[in-house]
Amino acid sequence: MWKPLARSVITEVVHRLPPAAKRVLLHALSADVAADTAYEVLQALGRSFGITDIRVLGDYGLVEGALADSSILATYARTRRWAAGTNRIVDAFFDRHERGTYIDVGANIGLTTIPIARRGAVACKAFEPEPATFRYLTRNVHQNCAAGNVETYNLALYDQRGSVAFELADDNFGDHRIRRVDHDGSFGEARRRVITVPAERLDDVVNAAQLAPPVVVKIDTQGAECHVLCGGRAVLAAAALVAFEFWPYGLRRLGGDPDTLATFIATTFSRGAVLAGDVDATPVWRPISVIAAWLRDFASQRRDAAYAYCDVIVAQ
Repeated sequence: MWKPLARSVITEVVHRLPPAAKRVLLHALSADVAADTAYEVLQALGRSFGITDIRVLGDYGLVEGALADSSILATYARTRRWAAGTNRIVDAFFDRHERGTYIDVGANIGLTTIPIARRGAVACKAFEPEPATFRYLTRNVHQNCAAGNVETYNLALYDQRGSVAFELADDNFGDHRIRRVDHDGSFGEARRRVITVPAERLDDVVNAAQLAPPVVVKIDTQGAECHVLCGGRAVLAAAALVAFEFWPYGLRRLGGDPDTLATFIATTFSRGAVLAGDVDATPVWRPISVIAAWLRDFASQRRDAAYAYCDVIVAQ
């Protein structure tokens, strides 16, 4: 009870201050807001004024997104980067080649597409199923990719053509995902709003034989990675480098088997590296058999750990 009362008293005191004193108080509070809560303050202020979209200037340019996104855009605002480790590895790969193809599956608002698309000779294909997020993606690509080398696709990649139910997270806009079950889970999934989005197989959208080599594929689909693999084996087998998120909870919720991914990489690639999720670290390359065994063990030991995930890089 004391919190609402205190808030009421503070509000009344501030209301009675003269304008100059209010400005001084505002500047003092702004300077004193902790870094980990500053964005939440910005969101609260924005909501009070009916602001829904904002633009943030960072290492990948001026990027637009939803103010309500407390994950991807918030991280970009705080750190000026997103998925820095994976982006750096992919960028370093293309350092050794004059041209090639980059396929970004789960491109979101473009923060894993734009850094690579700055290389005008690399043909980029970015897939994002959620309509509002896709609009941000296309705007951000137009704003930051002057070479015009990015094709965008507003659809989900899956193991069959058609349409799929797609659930929307309330504030983590990086956790929108395909829905296979409607019972609740560790993230309150049953309460999420659900829309329908078109779905295609990667191999039906992209002809592996016509891609300019070398091919790099990044997959971050919140548990649909097994389905993307099943619908895109030809493209993925033709890739020189593949980066994907390995999240056992998400894979199993969508009916996928983590062993499917482990088996595929073990029989297709020669080496790999595992990074802690969203960490900018130098990859330690190991034989692919070691990586596949590690992933199987990780999936078995973290079966009930909803927040356990890692980023995996594999190469020919």
